[in-house]
Amino acid sequence: MIGGDPGESLTYGYAHFAGKRGIIAARNPSIEPQTLKVSLSPSMGLDPKASSLVVERVYPTRWISPKLYKAGLNLDIKLQGYETAVYEIYPVAAASRPLLAGVTFEVIKESESNYALKFYDAQKGARLLNPEMVRTVNYGSKSFRPSNLSIPVRHLPEAVSHGSVQLSSQEKQTEIDIKFDLHQPAESATLAILIEPAGESEGEIEPEVTAFLDGEKVELKVEQQKGRWGWYTFKIRPGKHTSRIIITQEENGDRLHYSKENEIEENGKKWGQALFSRPHFPEEQKEIGWRGKVSVWLVCSQKPDGMEVSFDLAQGLGKKRPMPPRPWPSGELRRNVKLGELEIRTPL
Repeated sequence: MIGGDPGESLTYGYAHFAGKRGIIAARNPSIEPQTLKVSLSPSMGLDPKASSLVVERVYPTRWISPKLYKAGLNLDIKLQGYETAVYEIYPVAAASRPLLAGVTFEVIKESESNYALKFYDAQKGARLLNPEMVRTVNYGSKSFRPSNLSIPVRHLPEAVSHGSVQLSSQEKQTEIDIKFDLHQPAESATLAILIEPAGESEGEIEPEVTAFLDGEKVELKVEQQKGRWGWYTFKIRPGKHTSRIIITQEENGDRLHYSKENEIEENGKKWGQALFSRPHFPEEQKEIGWRGKVSVWLVCSQKPDGMEVSFDLAQGLGKKRPMPPRPWPSGELRRNVKLGELEIRTPL
């Protein structure tokens, strides 16, 4: 095992090396982006003379590093929130097909004489690692020698704009107002609210959470580890949206909860207020209420336009490599967008 302690939300993984090849499975147990540092150390089984090594991500998307590595170097693997990724390490001379590095891509054609990709973004320095395999490149309605291939920087379009998260504490409840615009090429998204207790609230009774989207109450999907964290999510379609999250806590043995009969109207939209019921409330929390951190995310499913590039081969393709199954449909990418974060205390 490599990396840190997943129980502390640190990146971790597993690595295996034999000779000049290796495989790395990496995991980020946090919603926040993180980096896993991996040493390409001969002590882990890598040939100490290994050089010109390709680092290729084969899951969840395809990507190849423009940089070639050698034994003894350190590799930084950037991971999105909750991402699981698989990387292969091998000598560039062992590649059986053209290696277009620095782009997120998928293969759309493989034949004896032609190899074609569709890529969705391109970083600075994107290049062909093994141009000797290619006779002609076909890109942007032009054909040219591989030495003349130049791919401009290309970013994925922004799926979210005008995002804001604001706290509005009322007498008997905490309210969070969320505003955002969700744009194409995002086809759908999940609004995800992460609630984590702090200090003396850890391990205690969970707060009650109610959500509204554009004035209508929505059903929440809840995943939680009681006393440590809770995810509250619901689906979103593209458009301009306003959401209100109401977080309530018990007061002197009374639990605050939403009731449709107690709605109020504000700016033409109906929002909930809190009513009371009476389960048990821990004595030590009566004076302080519940406190913790709330972070708000949009998990977007995007289908951006891609650019096609094909390679007429100078030599035939080698045996087709087995690949992990796609986690999403062809052409779809996932992206996490953080809208905001707040420290809250439920009023008593």
